[in-house]
Amino acid sequence: MGNVQGEIDRISGAKTTLGDYLASNGVSVGDGDKIDTMAGKLASVTEKQDKIAASGILKGDGKGNITAATAGSDYVDVSAAGFAALADKIAVKNEAPTDEEYYLAQTAGACCRRPTSYLAESIKSKLFKTVCVTLPADGWTDASQSVSVEGVTESNDVFVTYAPESRAAWREADVYCCEQGTDTLTFSCENVPTAALKANVIVLK
Repeated sequence: MGNVQGEIDRISGAKTTLGDYLASNGVSVGDGDKIDTMAGKLASVTEKQDKIAASGILKGDGKGNITAATAGSDYVDVSAAGFAALADKIAVKNEAPTDEEYYLAQTAGACCRRPTSYLAESIKSKLFKTVCVTLPADGWTDASQSVSVEGVTESNDVFVTYAPESRAAWREADVYCCEQGTDTLTFSCENVPTAALKANVIVLK
């Protein structure tokens, strides 16, 4: 009788141990499951993914596979370089960012301590540049003078107007930009001004 009871206790203990093992590995065990039923559930444990070797931020594919996530693709790259890359991506489109891109920019900007306004500046610097140039009073020859403006080519779009403080003298002299070349703009006038003038220039890239 003692031997029978000992076997019963041994089997009961094995059942408890097996049930605990299955439960700890995410396999459900019913109160009425017998030990042979539990043994059949061991396959659910052995089919689980092996030890995860990937490190850093991880992603799953919904099929039990886990790999390392890629910055800038699977999640926002919050480094300064990642923020600059996002600005590049938006700038290349030459249009306003989408809501998603704007949200990502805000997130990346906050994480690398860049204000949202920095995004606008980053994009602007890649689309066009603004510069204020001076037309000195003694720079006129035959009612014409050329000034250096980096980024100007013979064919890119350039917008020129007077600076506010030069408005009256500019209009009185009837100054206008008549020619563009590599890093230069040439101005002509109807009446040579007696004072230096300032021009605001926008150069599209």
